[in-house]
Amino acid sequence: ATAGATVISNPLSTESVPPTLTLRQSSVRQYMTEAILVDTSAPAVTAPVTDPLCDELLVIDDLSSLYLRLGAAAAPLSILESALTDAVACCDDMLGGLPTDLPPLKNVSLSNALEILAGTSNIYRKHGSRRMPVPVVRGALVRALVRCKKKAEAKPGRGMLRQWGL
Repeated sequence: ATAGATVISNPLSTESVPPTLTLRQSSVRQYMTEAILVDTSAPAVTAPVTDPLCDELLVIDDLSSLYLRLGAAAAPLSILESALTDAVACCDDMLGGLPTDLPPLKNVSLSNALEILAGTSNIYRKHGSRRMPVPVVRGALVRALVRCKKKAEAKPGRGMLRQWGL
């Protein structure tokens, strides 16, 4: 038994419920006006993703964040490239094939392409294709994929030489 009295009443009711005292602490009165039961031992459950593109974008967002914060050691370019390729294929499936009017790819760094993709992805996941059309998402994915492939194809030693100013 817990110490003190606990009174549970319906917060919508105007009926007053007098508290009852326990034998242990007769001088302490506790009142509970509202009760919400929360099972803290249960695992957190998120809503299932019904849009396959949202699922792909969530994976890419996590990989991109790791890459941008910690580099290729934390998120290898091959894994990021694979996730980007899967997401582009998902867009193509949603669009019923390749779009006929592909947007021009501007020459941006992989970091900038991932930042653009993160913003695009965020809007799509929050608001859907009504606010962020799938072809626009696909364009951001392709831009990041092209930069990822170019970075992966670069000579492995070049980054170290640049780091030392050579």
